[in-house]
Formats: sequence, structure tokens, C-alpha cells
Amino acid sequence: PGPIQLSKVRQRSRLLARHIREVLEPVLIRRNRIDLQRDPVYAREIPDLPKVADPIELFFELTPEQSAFYDRVVSEYFGEEGKFTGAIYQPFVYELPVLDVDELDLQTQFVYFSQRNLYDFMRRLLVKRFESSFGAFKQSIENFIRVHQRVLAFIGRSGGRYVLDRRLIEKMHTADPEEVDKALAQFAEKLSGKPKRSKYERIYDTNKFAHKDRFLKDIQADLTLLERISREIESLGLVEVTETEDVIEDPKARKLIEALSEMRESTPKKGEPRRKIVIFSEYADTVRYLRPILERAFPGRVLTMDGRLTATLERQILENFDASVPPKQQKDNFDILLTTDKLSEGVNLNRAGAVINYDIPWNPTRVIQRVGRINRISRKVFETLYIYNFFPTEQGADYVKSRQIAAQKMFLIHNTLGEDAKIFAVDEEPSPSELYRRLNRSPEEDEEPSLLTSIRQRWEAVCALHPDIEERVRHFPTRIKTAKAHSQHQVLVFRRKNLSFFVHGILDMSAEKAEPQPLSLEEALPLVECRPDTKRLPLSPSFWPAYEAIKKYREIIPTPKAENTLEVQAMNNLRSALRHPQAQFSPGEREFMRLLLEDLRTYKTFPKYTLRRLVEVDLSPSAKKEDVEAFRQEINYLRRYLGDTFLNTIRERIQEIKREIIVAVENQ
Repeated sequence: PGPIQLSKVRQRSRLLARHIREVLEPVLIRRNRIDLQRDPVYAREIPDLPKVADPIELFFELTPEQSAFYDRVVSEYFGEEGKFTGAIYQPFVYELPVLDVDELDLQTQFVYFSQRNLYDFMRRLLVKRFESSFGAFKQSIENFIRVHQRVLAFIGRSGGRYVLDRRLIEKMHTADPEEVDKALAQFAEKLSGKPKRSKYERIYDTNKFAHKDRFLKDIQADLTLLERISREIESLGLVEVTETEDVIEDPKARKLIEALSEMRESTPKKGEPRRKIVIFSEYADTVRYLRPILERAFPGRVLTMDGRLTATLERQILENFDASVPPKQQKDNFDILLTTDKLSEGVNLNRAGAVINYDIPWNPTRVIQRVGRINRISRKVFETLYIYNFFPTEQGADYVKSRQIAAQKMFLIHNTLGEDAKIFAVDEEPSPSELYRRLNRSPEEDEEPSLLTSIRQRWEAVCALHPDIEERVRHFPTRIKTAKAHSQHQVLVFRRKNLSFFVHGILDMSAEKAEPQPLSLEEALPLVECRPDTKRLPLSPSFWPAYEAIKKYREIIPTPKAENTLEVQAMNNLRSALRHPQAQFSPGEREFMRLLLEDLRTYKTFPKYTLRRLVEVDLSPSAKKEDVEAFRQEINYLRRYLGDTFLNTIRERIQEIKREIIVAVENQ
């Protein structure tokens, strides 16, 4: 194969993304706040939403030594080619004399890549903890030191054996960071005792490793590196180590205190209450580290949720931060909420007017979830909501220089995290300045209105310019054929039949094989869009053969075999039951079964749950009387559940609409 052509990769990626969206659109209703604000229908129902301001930067100043350490951690220590080898997470690498992954069988490749991914996960985890808080990073470093010490001790006293717990690998893919920590702690604890055979563990004999010496040497090198980092954290004053109440050594925590003080002392806008503040972190270690610092700075005003949401804590959160709580039950005992992301979904915190991201949510969805806790539809409290993000800079740097330094450091982290930092689209070239700009803009800018919102907006605009158009369209015939000028010769057919809607077309009539193909509405709209003064052209002679070919075209939509089988079995069972010699169904039961058959043949509204009830009993001609009775019980259950008139709603909807509408447009 030749070199990879990035332009073709990007083109293919966009195509796949579009196909995925087309698959999801029929079963998902996509609505975001942009839709609520811009959709003409929703905007009338929800007229007033707060504005989310662009994030405000909070720069915490590092000394030159601290700044250099920051860069070493991200690139030199835990970068992709960093000093940290992660040997204990990938022992397989040391087993074979020469590791040629392409020569391995699939099962062995799976082991290799699983362990490699575990190493990458742990390396990135340390970087993310470092970006979150120096306290959380220090705690993680101490945990990693303890694990490495126990690994070396275990190998020494077991005669060269080493155990890798598979649950660590499984947690990496499914668990949140705190569960990974627990799995690491359990792993370290097991290494303190004797190895026990378990389906989750693989025991390696390092004496049989082709690279035993390098394996042990790399583990020791990692331990030495971790111990060095621990000493550097202490010597550089990156965590609070003093007991003097008025001194905070951690520069990031110190900046947090300053920012909170300014926010709490600011005068509320007219008609608005004093802003409460929510501080979010991805890690419970960061929350636990900050808790005593904040409680000392703001005694009695800080409420903390570090992952354990008790009934008492939930009540306190709602009473102090939820504007939907009745006014007489609302309290003002707390105005600062320190929490992990576990509280960033499903909880109203709209008495708070500001969110502080103590660590950067690299996934844009997480930003939206955090802000969504204070940006609620139920009740508007503040005209404008504020977001604050933390960025490292160096002492004495001016504002412009601070942004440059922060952009470079964030870009270092972004490159280290790789796929964990889902900020850029697949076809974009990331840069430090663009990354920094993305992190410092309102999360709503990343959202786009749904297709339905876009169509409604355009329709409203057309109606505003041409007030009579809606009435004219209402009296159009059910079949329309028209033509207009275009850069390509095409024929497109929009067809609605009963409750189904299709768009098919021939996009290049000059092609040797001009065949119909399915189109999404999003693809088709730009091809038929025109101005009010666009001249209507006569249909060309080649229109009619193309039109007939498109009408006959039937898109092949692959259906899982199991689903086809369920529908067929359900219909066969119903037909067999209606004519079974031992069946003694009442007239009402028989009529209901005919309704079920009509739905299966024509409307296909039944979910798998209902279909399975109809096929659980096999009503072949040889079915026994008890089988028929069991099927009768299922029919009566569905009759009670659905009702005898369950098809009326669908029939009424079909009667309300014109049975079939076809609009054909020829582009010439």
C-alpha cells in the first residue's frame, strides 16, 4: 500500500459520521439549548433562558522552577516517549525475545494490546491528575510508589513470580477514575500476600522472560522516578505543607481562594440574588484535597460532595442550591458547593450563577453537563451565567504572555492525552492557540441546531417575506413535478407514503450507470433550494424515465435476521391459532388477533418485547391443547395491555394526512 492520503481519510470520516447520524436520526430526538432558543416553536414555549458567557481565565502563577517541573511531568516523565515505562502493566512485552505484533495470533495480540492500553491509561491518568490538582497528583504518585514497592517485594519473595489482575484492564474501559483507584489499591493489597489462583489473574514466571533483567530494571527505574517526583513536589511547594493558617503554598489553590473571595464580595445585579458557586473536579482526590483548604478560608459556607451522596447531603444541596425548592424551604447555610462530576447530571443547582472548572474537562460534553447544572429550563435566576477555567502561567507574565504560556502547557497535555482530549474534529489540524480558544469559549458555541430547527427557521423566514405561501402550499396537488437550473443534471423525488418519508434521487444523469440512490433530507435540501424569482423550466425528455426508475426503486435496508424471524414467527403463530382445531377463542379474542396481524403486516409498531410474547409458544399444527391455552393467555395479556382499540390512533393519523405525496425536482 502507498502512503496514507489524509484528505481521503478526512472525506471518508465525514461520510461515516453522516451515515451514523442517518442511522440514529429515526430513533433519537436531538434537542439542545440552541434548539430551544432558535426553534420558532420551542422559543415561543420557552421564551427566556440565561445567557452563558465565554469562560473567564483564572491564571495561577508558577515560579520558574515550578513551571519547568510542570513541563517535565507532562512531556519528559509521562509523555508518549517519556521516562515512565509502566513495566508492571505490560509484562507481556518482556516475555518474548523479539516482539513482532503482526506475527502473533489474534488471542495473543489481544493480550498485548490490552496490556499496552493499560499502560497508556495509567500514564494519561497521572497527567490528568496533575492537571487537576497538585494534591491529587501527589496522592496518585504515593499510590503508584506503594504499588511498585510491593511488586518488587512480591517478585523477590515468590521466586520470580508476578501477578497481573485482569480487572485492572476491565476497569480501564468501563469504570470512573475512583473505581480505577480502588482496583489499584486492591491490586497492591493482593501483592502483600500469597498469590491465589483466580480467573481474573495471570501469574507470570519472570525467570522465563526473555528480558527478565530489563523487566526488573524498568520497574526499579519507574519506582526511582516516582520517588524523585514526590520529592520534587515537596521541595517546590506545590502542595499545602505549612500549618500556618494564613499561608497556602499551592499556587492553584491560592488562586481559587482569591477568585471565590472576589465572587462572594461582588454586588448582585438588580433583581438577582447573591451568586452561589459550584466548583467541579473530575477526581474525588482533588475534592478531598481542597475541602480543608476551602473550609478554613470560608468557615461554615462550603458544602462538599466527594462521591458519596447521602440523604442528608442531598437535602442540604437541594435546600441551598435548587431554585425549584419552595421558597419557604430554601436555605442559605452554604454558598459554595465543591463536588465531583457525579453531581453534574440530573441535579438542579440554579441558585448558583457560576461554575468553576478546577480541572479542564477535555471532553466538550462534560463542559455542557457541568454548566447544565446551573443553566436550567425550570426557572431563570440569573441573566448571565459564568464559567471559570484554571490555567498555569509564570510569575510576572502579563496577560498576553500568560495566555501564550497557558496555551503551550495545555497543548502539551492535549498531545500527551491523545484520544482522551476530544476537542478537535477528525479533519482539523490542532494548534496551541486554537486549543486554548476552544477551551475558552461558551460551550453553547460547540452546539449546532438540529435539522428540524434549521428547517423551521427557514420556513418562518419564507412565510415572513411571503405571507400567502403557507395557504398556497396547502392547496398544492399531491403530485408535483418541476425543474430549475442547476450546475448538475439531477432528478430528486421526495415521497411521503402514510407515515413514511423517503428521499431518492439520481445525482448525475450523465453518468453511464445513472442509478437511483437514497438521500438524507439534509443532503437533499441544498439541491432543491431556490429563490422566489427562480425561473421554472420545462421538464426535459430524460426526466420521465428517471422519475419512473426512482419511483420503482426500493432501498434495501438490512434488518437483523432475528427481527425478521420474530415478525414472521409472530404472524405464523397468529394465523395458526386462528385456524387451530383445538382453539376455542372468543369472538373478541379473534378480533384482537386480527388487529395484531394487521399491525404486523401494515404498520409494524410492535417492539421486540411484544413480538417475543407472541412467539414464546410454538403453535405448529402439532401443538397440544395446553400450548394453545398458553398462547391464549399471552393474547389476553396483550389485550389488557394494548386495548381493543390500539390501532385507532394510527389509523386516525393516516386519515388526517394525504395518503401519498410525491414532489419531484429536476435540476438542469
